[in-house]
Amino acid sequence: MIVLKLGGSLYSNPLLKEWVNNLASIDNQTIVIVPGGGPFADQVRKASGDWVIDDDIAHEMAVLAMQQYACLINHIDNRIVRLTSIEYFKDNNQTYIWHPYHDVTAKCDYPKNWQTTSDSISLWLAKILSAKQLVLIKSAHVEGMQIQEVIKAGIVDDYFLHARKIYEGDILFYHASQLKDFLKHYNYE
Repeated sequence: MIVLKLGGSLYSNPLLKEWVNNLASIDNQTIVIVPGGGPFADQVRKASGDWVIDDDIAHEMAVLAMQQYACLINHIDNRIVRLTSIEYFKDNNQTYIWHPYHDVTAKCDYPKNWQTTSDSISLWLAKILSAKQLVLIKSAHVEGMQIQEVIKAGIVDDYFLHARKIYEGDILFYHASQLKDFLKHYNYE
């Protein structure tokens, strides 16, 4: 079982549909997709500045942005099963799209500010579900970079390194253009 974070930066990228359709077709492994926030989170950042919103409220709004992206992913391919709470999770060779609001607001003890984004939240979910691997799909190129370099470059959030300390599985990064590499790595072709 793997947790796969599908970056919100892919929102306007035609490769998003290819990723979603291919992930929906996988039937020999359980995959839980964690949605990024994309333009929905960008709107929260704007509102946070316009209205001087407290970090706790802005964080809750950003998690709702992830929820909106999850709805979009499910719309792209409705073969993906909605996972509205980790309480309903079953490791049964299906592809899920996690709707994070309930779980994150009720169970995640990570900082509730812009230091913690969907990247660290995906690490939290991977730990909770005992996933063997966390795969992050990004629009930025990260080949050959160490996690510290990825953080310094702003490709993942500031809390990611700390969150990494509690997760024992492997972390893999793929650029959005590396769908074929991903499918080949996992023998999904």
